[in-house]
Amino acid sequence: MFREVSIIGCGMTKFGRQRNKNLSDLLVEASTNTIRDSSVGEEDIQAVYVASMLSGELANQTAVASAVTDELGLLPAAADRIENGPASGGSAVKNACLAIASGMYDCVLVVGGEKQTHVPGNEVTDRLATMTHPTAEYIHGVTLPSLAGMFTRLYMKKYGVERKHLAMVAIKNHKNALG
Repeated sequence: MFREVSIIGCGMTKFGRQRNKNLSDLLVEASTNTIRDSSVGEEDIQAVYVASMLSGELANQTAVASAVTDELGLLPAAADRIENGPASGGSAVKNACLAIASGMYDCVLVVGGEKQTHVPGNEVTDRLATMTHPTAEYIHGVTLPSLAGMFTRLYMKKYGVERKHLAMVAIKNHKNALG
């Protein structure tokens, strides 16, 4: 019924503060690296799925998918921004897979990113808080970092995880980001 789907290329940008680049620049760089890594030409790409949960709020650009598609010279490829909170990337991959599996497209590009380091932390927290439930959480001041903290404590208690175990994850992430 559905066609087989494969990921045939992968690319990314350097992790870290990149003050001289905006979100579109980073997405274009990652896309270019992905296209280079794949076995397809730009003319083969029929649609672009851009995952970004806060591009409108933090980068002042809601049509980021169209901008990236245009910057890459992929027109007339379709361009879709996928915004689904922290699950935006997974949702973009899911939509791309379904589009190929259904026969709608043969070749698509998926790219995702956020740029938050140029915005003060309290503003980022305010924007992230809009992803909470408007009457059950947001009006009471619940933020995503506070929810993450509560769920982390529950996880630690349920599975016997200690702070040192979580610290090891942060150390690994930092090491990989520098690598």
